[in-house]
Amino acid sequence: MQGTNKIEFVAGFGVAQKGYSEVGLKGVNFKMILSDAIYGDIEFDRAQILNNILSDICKSAVYVPIQSFIRADPNYKPLKNAPDNFKNLFSFNEKSFVLKIAKSYRNSYKNKGLAGLDILELIKNTQFSDSVRADYLGQYIVDNNSKENLRILADYLKEKFEESWNNSNYKRLVCIYDCLVNR
Repeated sequence: MQGTNKIEFVAGFGVAQKGYSEVGLKGVNFKMILSDAIYGDIEFDRAQILNNILSDICKSAVYVPIQSFIRADPNYKPLKNAPDNFKNLFSFNEKSFVLKIAKSYRNSYKNKGLAGLDILELIKNTQFSDSVRADYLGQYIVDNNSKENLRILADYLKEKFEESWNNSNYKRLVCIYDCLVNR
């Protein structure tokens, strides 16, 4: 097949150029969706994912960053029989995700005056566990969502991805980030 680039091999199966096999789309999983929110690295068309498999991925997950997929097909409406988790995500914004943080952590964030810190101070503060830090960062970035802070948060999310991708607090933080960068 020298001199032709009609077929690419992705994850061990062939996919026609600019086309998608059903097997390929079914190979998309939650971790890939989460990674795409941070790295922008999904190998498939986001509108195809939204229209074909994203509702299945959302069945068992509350925190799925879907804003870039919604932007890919802004006219898409979830089917009436779609999972509630999926339908709910269409009305969520960054503040909706912040409200899912335990009230005690929302109060402690305010009481400690963390909104006044520099984002790097919050990231480097060793008195917080990674889960608590994720909750504080979620609130912080909503209060202080400058381009520079979003860039720093993206770097933090990338650094923590492999060890934290399955942690609910981290997934919620990615959803908040996804809402802010895909407005």
